[in-house]
Amino acid sequence: MNAEWMLDARKIPDEVMNYLRRIAVQAVEEKHYSPEVAADFLNISRSSIYDWVHQYREEGEDALDTKKAPGAPLVITPEMDQWLRKTILTSTPEAHGYDTVLWTLNIMVDLLKKQFGLWVSDSAVALHLHEMKLSCQVPCYQARQQDPQKVEDFINHKFPLIQRVAKEWGRILPLRMKRGSVFGRGQVGRGVRSIRRRWSR
Repeated sequence: MNAEWMLDARKIPDEVMNYLRRIAVQAVEEKHYSPEVAADFLNISRSSIYDWVHQYREEGEDALDTKKAPGAPLVITPEMDQWLRKTILTSTPEAHGYDTVLWTLNIMVDLLKKQFGLWVSDSAVALHLHEMKLSCQVPCYQARQQDPQKVEDFINHKFPLIQRVAKEWGRILPLRMKRGSVFGRGQVGRGVRSIRRRWSR
């Protein structure tokens, strides 16, 4: 027989290993076989048999179960995750002294460093965002016909204007939309003309 797990005990599934450890310990402790005989029969190293018997004598049968690796300690704690979620969803980088309204992994890494003295990689932050069901909305490609000058003009001039107009409309609309009234075409038309005048400046 040349099954891979027959040649290398490390490839034996955990459930099977748990059973084999018990068989080996029972053979030595209850049936009084020598560890050498048990090791030869099970194709397991003699030192492993001695270790299992010792663990059984010291800690009982539960010590024969495969122990899961504890893994690396948490770097970003649940409290930090909560702070990160609240910060991303309720504010923009501008509120924290950055000159952009768009969140980036680098900004989040920098904020964690400032807030908690924590040094983490952007991939670690990306993993936590994924676990929190948050994702970075970054385009995977750029159009070839994109004009960098027009993009810069839009970002620096037109987009701030859109934000200001949207904020004004947010204040004006609730006043005009009184109970029982209809927001008429004339008002919409005046609003559109106002926006056009602002764009033409």
